[in-house]
Amino acid sequence: MLYLLFFSLVFQQEQAVNEPLNRKLLQASERGDANRVNELILLGADVNCREKPYQFTPLIKAVKKGHLGTVVALIENKASIENVDVRGNTLLHFAAMNRNTELLSYLLELGLKQQKINKDGYLPLHLAVISGLTDNVAIFIEKGFSIHSKDARGRTAVMVAAETGRRNIIKELLRLGGELNTFDADGKTPLMVASDFKMMKFLVSNGANVNAQRPHGPHLLPMAAREDNFALARWLIQKGADINSEYPEGWTSYMYAMLHGEDSFLKLLDLKGAKPFTPGEDELTACFYAATGELKGLKKVLKNKDVSVHTEDTEGNSLLILAAKYKQKDCLAYLLKAGVDVNVQNNDGMNALMFATKERRLDMIELLLQTNVNIHAENKLGDTVYYMAQSTENPNLVLELLMDHGAVRKTADSCHCD
Repeated sequence: MLYLLFFSLVFQQEQAVNEPLNRKLLQASERGDANRVNELILLGADVNCREKPYQFTPLIKAVKKGHLGTVVALIENKASIENVDVRGNTLLHFAAMNRNTELLSYLLELGLKQQKINKDGYLPLHLAVISGLTDNVAIFIEKGFSIHSKDARGRTAVMVAAETGRRNIIKELLRLGGELNTFDADGKTPLMVASDFKMMKFLVSNGANVNAQRPHGPHLLPMAAREDNFALARWLIQKGADINSEYPEGWTSYMYAMLHGEDSFLKLLDLKGAKPFTPGEDELTACFYAATGELKGLKKVLKNKDVSVHTEDTEGNSLLILAAKYKQKDCLAYLLKAGVDVNVQNNDGMNALMFATKERRLDMIELLLQTNVNIHAENKLGDTVYYMAQSTENPNLVLELLMDHGAVRKTADSCHCD
């Protein structure tokens, strides 16, 4: 026991003596002073010491700054090439973001594992893409890194380049065998995550499929129409998009055009031979009527015993939520009288009161507050109606109405970041 205590005291004393040397070694490594690095190690500095809070080692610091000579000196002095920082970044992650191609090649020749994903979900290759370093990307591929490797979100280098607007890198990746029509873990293609319209045009001109469909999601065309982006929708049709493709719940571009009142787009769809929306006596029609405010049609559909007033679409939107989301007061009032559950939340945790609040519809908020609605409910992000009201333009009237019915500000609301 006394021996262990003695050993512990000696170790602590050595640490105290070495701490100034370690600090100087970290500084010399960051400066790229290889001679000073060698001197400090001879004096007893720990070649694998770490700097808080990021747990950088001297070697990590030298790699970050691109000091090849210092990197070589540290490795020759037995610095560990396997150490990572607090975010799980390896030496290759840091080298990928540095313009020193000789340094990257040197590290790869050491046999470092290229496939490690850091805690932010990135592979080294993908950080080179994000940094816009085409030469580094080429080096990774030439040294055996798979161009089809996927990060924690299932994204290839091509997809990361499309998302971050790196056209030159996409050209290089395509030259090296990259693919434009792969799916990530969410079922999206590079075209679906493209940084902007110019990137979309570039991808399509190089072979991206405008009709690629997510395994559990929509084609691009109904996605564009759903978001009221009819300029993009027109362009997609020009490029051969399937005009009758559907959103998962069965909504087509034609239906979204009707919802948003886009008469000119409807004419284009008619001209191209799109199937018009034919109302039926089914749940899809009920959802459509609730969203478009066709109260007469909604009442008729709900007379069908196979269609419930509690109908929901594939995103968990009840008829009441759809009426609130698309500002259809008459349908909302009718559904409330029909006894629907006012506290139903969709897949994102949003309920009817939340949508009415986001749209600043005081008349609809008042109707909902006359029910047993849970004014303290939270969506999947932890947001309450109070927070949503704060985020609207001229929120005072909405906030006053909500507070009169017991809404309170959460501590989290004041610091939440979208």
